[in-house]
Formats: sequence, C-alpha cells, structure tokens
Amino acid sequence: MTTAKWFLSATLALASVASFAQADPNVPGLAREPRTATEKPTNECTGRHHTFHSRSVQRDMAYCLLLPADYEKSQRNYPVLYLLHGLWGSENDWLALTNVADQVKALPLIVVMPQADDSWYVNSATRPEAKYEDYVFGDLVQEIESRYRAEKNRESRFVAGLSMGGYGALKEGLKRPQQFSVVGAFSATANAARRVRLDVKTPAIAFGPADSPTRRDNDVFWMIGKSDPASLPYIFVMTGFDDPIALEDSRDFLKLAQLMRVQYEYHELPARHEWPFWQK
Repeated sequence: MTTAKWFLSATLALASVASFAQADPNVPGLAREPRTATEKPTNECTGRHHTFHSRSVQRDMAYCLLLPADYEKSQRNYPVLYLLHGLWGSENDWLALTNVADQVKALPLIVVMPQADDSWYVNSATRPEAKYEDYVFGDLVQEIESRYRAEKNRESRFVAGLSMGGYGALKEGLKRPQQFSVVGAFSATANAARRVRLDVKTPAIAFGPADSPTRRDNDVFWMIGKSDPASLPYIFVMTGFDDPIALEDSRDFLKLAQLMRVQYEYHELPARHEWPFWQK
C-alpha cells in the first residue's frame, strides 16, 4: 500500500469520528470562546502526551501522539500524519472524544495532534510572540523527526484537520507544497483569511485588520491562484451539504481547484457543521 493510500485510509476513518470541542481554558495562549451546550469537555489525552519547548512561540507546547502497533518491535521509519484540531479545541480532542486510536491502529503511521490554541495556524498579525505557523509546521515537525523514527521526506508527510484545522491544513499544503504530499480538509473554514467577523474575536487576533498583509499571505484562494498545480499536494475535501459554516467555502475552493486543474477529491454528505456529522 502506498503512503498516499495510508493517509486516505486514515483520513476517511478520521473524518467519521472527528470532534469540534474546546480545550482547558486555563491553557495559556490565544483567548478561548464559549462552547455550545452540545459540545463535550476535553480533559485528557488518551494517547501519549508530550511537551517540548518551541522557539517560535517561546514556551512549552503540547502534542498527543499515536505510534504504530509494531513501533517498539520494529526498526523501520514511518510516515507521519499531522492532525489539526478546530477552533476552541486542543491537542486532546481527537483522542479524548473519539475512537481515532482504534481507527488507525492497524496502519503503519505515526499520528501527531498538536496544541494550537485558537491561532488559525498562522503567525499572528497582532501578537509577535504567537508564531503558531512556525511552531506547528517548523518546530513540531523537527521535534517529531528527531525524537521518533519518522520518515523525513515529502511523500511521507500528511496534514489534515477539522474546521479551523481544515483551513490550517489547506493553507500549509498550498504554502509549503514541498513539505506535505497529501492534505485532508474536513468541514474546512477555507475562507477564514478573508472574513472579518465581529462575533468571533480570534480571527482578528490572528489575521489583523481587513487590509493586513497577514490576511493576503494566508488566503488559500490567493495562494492556489498563483500556485503551480503540478507542485501541489493531493487535496481531499469533505463537508456537509447542510453546513452553514463550511459549505460555501468548500464549494468556492472546489471551483478554483477545478479551474487550476489541481489534483483533488471532493465529497459532500448530508450533515451540518456539528458533532453528529463527525461522530457517525
């Protein structure tokens, strides 16, 4: 089985059990917003939990980790999936609230779930110390590849995420096509860099004002429009066709991907931007 098929097997399984949840509000970082009554609390990571010092954000950051079942007995190196949480989430969500561990346990794949607070996976336009893009896609990747037996090539690195994490995965796949070979975006808020919302504070903290260079530099539509399609990762997009948050973004992305002749896979299912969709 090719590494791309490993990733697609994992992400198809993960998409059915993903969560949209909030982390411990006492964790330092970008401000959290209130959770809805239907969301469950996130208290612990049920896999391996680690911290390391990130130079980019100038503090210790956490990640949860799943290693392949044969990791301790083998000497081989493994491909890595970086699995990103959504807004108001944490590194704990995928494991503490879902059965992701069971879904991927048979795969020869390392799965890394990093703490990213409500950063939108960008280097903040308003907080110089909050360089979350450099932390997740620079410091963390170095941490994983130096600490574990991880493959260190593009074909063996995959990135996927939910909602805000789906945006982060798309953005980094377009911004760093030499780093990741496959991208998975589930209910992705792909148009995040263009929206100026008054009801959610974190985008303004991350992206700055409407005319901020940070918005342009992290606009997935601007990036894909100027990209060489042949250099881009394979992109897997899935959303609910009753999703009031991500559907329009996903369809807009689909139109541009078709126009640019990007390699992609696109799915719409009968669902909203809510827990039951990801838990099925």
